[in-house]
Amino acid sequence: MCKWPSSFAGTRPVYKAGETVQATMDIGAYHKGGSCQWTLSYDNGKTWVVFQDLFRTCMSTASNGNTFTLPFTLPANAPSGKAILNLIWNNNEGNREMYSSCSDVVIQGVNGGSLSGVAPLLANYGPSSPLIKEIAVSGGDWGQAHFAARKPITVTAPAVAANKRRFISRFSKD
Repeated sequence: MCKWPSSFAGTRPVYKAGETVQATMDIGAYHKGGSCQWTLSYDNGKTWVVFQDLFRTCMSTASNGNTFTLPFTLPANAPSGKAILNLIWNNNEGNREMYSSCSDVVIQGVNGGSLSGVAPLLANYGPSSPLIKEIAVSGGDWGQAHFAARKPITVTAPAVAANKRRFISRFSKD
């Protein structure tokens, strides 16, 4: 879903488990909203867990060419560690597409914890993925059957080793 594997090089945003974050994005075309899934991966994008959904109305109040803020709340039991945060969006109107926006982050949460939820729906992501039709063409069907069929999943983050500082003293003989 993300174009490139994470390198986790450089400084990354640090978020606390349970924190509400105001995600800001530039909107090129808002497609009359759609359905969004906020997901996390702790294994460099191999497995993902959905921690927040917003069906049908996600970004529906956005406007083309403007900045839009979409809040999300990290789970209070989110594991600590390096993670990839991903917003997946299936639009209501226009070409049948799936948009994905990834960011390397650091989560301060439960050390060595796990997070359970559902695997994300990858719809409109090629010929072998489910198709969610345009909401106006489908008589209002926004893909609810596909979202309801997502499989349960648990992702686990390895325990983060505590920083151990060694005290080294050097004495010189006089």
